[in-house]
Amino acid sequence: AELMVRGLLSIGSRTLAKHARLVSIAPRRSNHFDNSPMMSRQKEMPRLPVPKLEDTMGKFLQVLEPLVRPKEYLDTMKTVDQFLTKEGPIIQKALLDWDSKLPQTSYIAAWWEKYIYLADRSPVCINSNPFFGLVPDPRLASPSGDSHSPQVDRAARITIAISEFAQKVLKGEFEPVTEKGKPMCMFQYPRIFGTTRVPKAGCDELVTAEAPRHIAVLRNGQLWSFDIFDKSGRELEPESIASTLNKIITDTPEDPAFSPCVFTSENRDTWAAVRSSMLQDPVSAEAYKALDSALFVLSLDSEVPRVFNDVASSLLHNRGVNRWFDKSLNVIVFPDGNAGVNMEHSWGDGHTGVIFSSHAVERAQSLPVLNGSAAAPVAPTLRSLPWGSNDTLSGLRPKLQDAVKHINELVDNLEMQVFKFCSFGQSEIKKLKVGPDAFLQLAYQVTFRRLHHFTPCAYESCNTMNFLHGRTETIRSVTSASTRFVDSFETPAGRRGGNNSEAAKLLRQAADFHSSWAKECKNGLGVDRHMWAMKLLVEEGHVPGVSAVPELFKDPNYAAARKNTLSTSQVNAKGVMSGFGFGPVDPQGYGIGYMISNKTVTFCLSSWRDSDRDAKVFGRELFKVLEEMRELLRD
Repeated sequence: AELMVRGLLSIGSRTLAKHARLVSIAPRRSNHFDNSPMMSRQKEMPRLPVPKLEDTMGKFLQVLEPLVRPKEYLDTMKTVDQFLTKEGPIIQKALLDWDSKLPQTSYIAAWWEKYIYLADRSPVCINSNPFFGLVPDPRLASPSGDSHSPQVDRAARITIAISEFAQKVLKGEFEPVTEKGKPMCMFQYPRIFGTTRVPKAGCDELVTAEAPRHIAVLRNGQLWSFDIFDKSGRELEPESIASTLNKIITDTPEDPAFSPCVFTSENRDTWAAVRSSMLQDPVSAEAYKALDSALFVLSLDSEVPRVFNDVASSLLHNRGVNRWFDKSLNVIVFPDGNAGVNMEHSWGDGHTGVIFSSHAVERAQSLPVLNGSAAAPVAPTLRSLPWGSNDTLSGLRPKLQDAVKHINELVDNLEMQVFKFCSFGQSEIKKLKVGPDAFLQLAYQVTFRRLHHFTPCAYESCNTMNFLHGRTETIRSVTSASTRFVDSFETPAGRRGGNNSEAAKLLRQAADFHSSWAKECKNGLGVDRHMWAMKLLVEEGHVPGVSAVPELFKDPNYAAARKNTLSTSQVNAKGVMSGFGFGPVDPQGYGIGYMISNKTVTFCLSSWRDSDRDAKVFGRELFKVLEEMRELLRD
């Protein structure tokens, strides 16, 4: 699930002009992937369609109508009419020409990666990276006398599981993923491992190592590395991995003198300057080389979060301590054996993260608990890597203090709450003859209206990996149909109406419309991506005869229809994830990560404390709304 869509409003035309070259999104790996089993169905993948101009304009007006006053809507209708008769067809033709020159990708893939992610200067921590909580291993609740600590045992078995998965991916042997019998694009998979988002001035760079064999381990902010494959590709023995992790825990000082981990939570230009200066030191350069080329980062934390809210906070940010937010995957294991993943977002999306996490959990839990009494050698390649020379580190202390101050300010402004709704889940919603996702999206809208007394613009992520190099599309889930339901439901009579009431009828209509709208977005026929691509094409000077940005894209209502006041994303990870979440996108909005199971729904809600939004209050009211909506639809 793609999360941090900043609405491109934060990336002005000057920034776009500065980075106008189209970047390649090909992974820096050997061409053996092209003919591998993993990529064997790539040639079957259809290309992301460029929607018809008239269809997109009609859908844009549909999205806009419930969000603005009638006069504002009529004014924008006139602007759309002008666009359709003037610049629109010219830009659409230029976009189709642009698309025809990119047969091996989509018309938007490289732009999306660069401008939504790599050119964004905001900290990736909270603002971009999502977290996945992994379900606990029940065997670790009562360890036997001869077993390793829960942390070492879980970390070792997860490392084994990931190494097996990585071997299949790196050799191109991983089976292509399918959805309802149809292949999904596998382009993101070679970038899961060995990939780092390297901070650069103005625009970051994604770097993928050619043949990674080692992992990087963080303990109390200190860096270690060791190979989990030898040169022939043979994996390190499980007990040796456990012994190596034990040694790392034992030999790492509890209170390290210096750690640059917090810099990865900084403004990207600030962090780029710090990293660039550190690379002048050969000692620092060696540490960054090990990090950048590692398969993944494993964080062995020293504190146990008390409740799941604390687990979620630690997985999302941990105040920048013992995390490397630039790494494609930062696997985190706590002393009690609980675990999770912080995922850098530019290389891939939630769907790929879920496949990875599912394999890690299921395979790790199929492995036996490791025998702590068995003598096993430490990995011969284990290295403790200092962050730099004393002179280098001493000179960075003022910047380090600034970075700590900045992440603490960001975290102190964040409200995040995890709620598990146990009254009912997917099974009962289906019995009410309503789509579960549509039901929840309507509940979010009712809750927001009840608390804040207006209709928000909402974002729901929808993956488009059913197309070549597909990423995501936006489902604009607030519609005229959903607004009619909310209007009716938010009256005393509406809530008491029962299954044959007008409110119940409107709920079903709104849910049906949402489901059909979501299918169109899944088929690449949404609004957001197409309109943004047309705007960007003009800004980059690729439209002969159109030099100025059309009035449509300057219309305040264009911005209004792209806000993410409710930023929502669902992952399907039944049985392998305990939670999933991210920070709020809009300064006056909510972030809603949710997982639907047969009997429960888990929500991770976030908001900013300097706004008048409160994730805790939203969650409590949401529970009431869910119960009320169920009662409405019951016979």
